Amino acid sequence: MNTVLYGLGSRPTLSIITSRSCPYRCSFCNMWLVHGPRWRPRSPENVLGEIEEIVNRYKAEHIFIMDDNFNFDPERIKIICEGIIRKGFRFRWNTPNGISVKGVDAEMAYLMKRSGCANVCIGIESGSEYIRNDIMKKNLSNEEIEKATMHFKAAKIPVGGFIIIGMPGEDNNHFEKTVGFVRRLPLSFVVPGFAIPFPGTKLYRDLVDMGIIDKDFMVDIDNFNYPIFSTTDFTKEELLKRRKRLLMSFYSSHIPMIFRELVEGRLSWVGLNMIKRVCREKVFNK
Repeated sequence: MNTVLYGLGSRPTLSIITSRSCPYRCSFCNMWLVHGPRWRPRSPENVLGEIEEIVNRYKAEHIFIMDDNFNFDPERIKIICEGIIRKGFRFRWNTPNGISVKGVDAEMAYLMKRSGCANVCIGIESGSEYIRNDIMKKNLSNEEIEKATMHFKAAKIPVGGFIIIGMPGEDNNHFEKTVGFVRRLPLSFVVPGFAIPFPGTKLYRDLVDMGIIDKDFMVDIDNFNYPIFSTTDFTKEELLKRRKRLLMSFYSSHIPMIFRELVEGRLSWVGLNMIKRVCREKVFNK
């Protein structure tokens, strides 16, 4: 199979889960409902043992670390990365579900790079601190995002940004803050999606209370490419236009940096087919 998955490539690939759940309570996220309210890590020794088996026995060259909050304990991540380096494992890895910017420092980014980290995605969600913290309950400042991004870039790890479009209260002024913020950040790519009210989340309860959805609302969890609700601040059609504006603004301002990373081989997993798919699905809404 010659399919590029989760921003790595098409080499033999396996996934691993080193911890379950997340202790945070972002208003849109249901992972703590699915995996339990408490973060439960495996020991670094246990994780390294599984990595050794899937690299040596199953010959994996790429590994997806599928944790909900991989770096909740920064010291644990450093120990795992140091173990990978010490044991001489040769593989590339990333975290498709994203990585928290909390606790990221220069040492962590350096060890991640040396242990084979190919790229990271961080949860920016919005460039408006009001939307990100008062509505989404992220408790995360623009400054924290900027510092973590710079640590990763200094370690030569390409950084992508997850963005959520269409949270309640996100008028055009708040959205334009997102456009401006991602233009300023040295990101290699952005991954915009639309707000999805998963049952049990605060977002779901808020939309039910506002009369935007009813309590029997069902979510199509297989498709985040299209908005599923509108408010007085936006229609579904306007949200599609916002996504297109965000992507066009970002890539028009980041082409030189992205081209340089392509030439240097840091974005080797980006191919013509991926570019075509992103344009088709995200820009032209097809």
